[in-house]
Amino acid sequence: MVSYAQTTTIATAAHAILFGVYIATFFLCCRWLLFTDDGWSKRKDIKWSMLIVTFVIFALSTVDFAMSLRTTLSSLSSSAEGLHPESTISIAVESLTAVIIDGVLIFRCWIVYDKSWRVVAGFLFPLLYNIASLIVFTYWGSIELKTMTTIFHVQIVRLHEVFLISTILINVCATSAIIWQIWKNCISPHLLRFATRIVADSGLLYTFTSLLLLCTISVDNAAQGLELPRMLASAICYPVAGIAYNLILIRAAQYRDNDPIERLPSLEFITPVDTNTDYELTPQPSRV
Repeated sequence: MVSYAQTTTIATAAHAILFGVYIATFFLCCRWLLFTDDGWSKRKDIKWSMLIVTFVIFALSTVDFAMSLRTTLSSLSSSAEGLHPESTISIAVESLTAVIIDGVLIFRCWIVYDKSWRVVAGFLFPLLYNIASLIVFTYWGSIELKTMTTIFHVQIVRLHEVFLISTILINVCATSAIIWQIWKNCISPHLLRFATRIVADSGLLYTFTSLLLLCTISVDNAAQGLELPRMLASAICYPVAGIAYNLILIRAAQYRDNDPIERLPSLEFITPVDTNTDYELTPQPSRV
């Protein structure tokens, strides 16, 4: 049977590999957000909001990895098994990352649907629940750090399960809504295929890893001693979320530089204009 120290070591090793991939996509994302492909000249229309969010996610991902390392070192130096206080902080940091990414996805959906609040209203309820859960995670984590105990272990796990369900719901519904609106209104077949592919790929990637984490948490609760699958799924889920977020921005920026349009509607949140035609590639106003 794999010991807790071995479990955390394996999970942290997997986390380190994916964090390395995330770092690579982060620097590449910053490069495409700040510079064009034409001699690395600085962009005139830098999207500072996306750049700031990218740096915030980077900071949170770095803290998450640092806490993962600290948890591993604590498990190696102590014979006590179970959830360490650092793990509770990791859950709070990871949950904040998920809330930010979900918020960006809902914002993207809002823009694609011509800023219709009626469309995104249903997505705001699970997002608000996740924000409330995040506050609870942070509060419980601060108590556990002060007392150096795991008194809220069961409550955190149960709340985290519902948090993941809300995240999956937001991703599936919002991604499907975006793809539907692009398919219905986009007049450029090439743009349609490109936008649908990157939105669907990134959404599926994040949704699949979240679903995997939810399943492993549920199995671990039903049958004790199955911590390795849960910790591996957790080590995979949130770095992949950051990678998926970066890939959307990278691909959109590359497309904008390689094709004669200024911006991509569903991904850059701003109306694009095709320089070779007299019409705008804009989504039609939503009838919803």
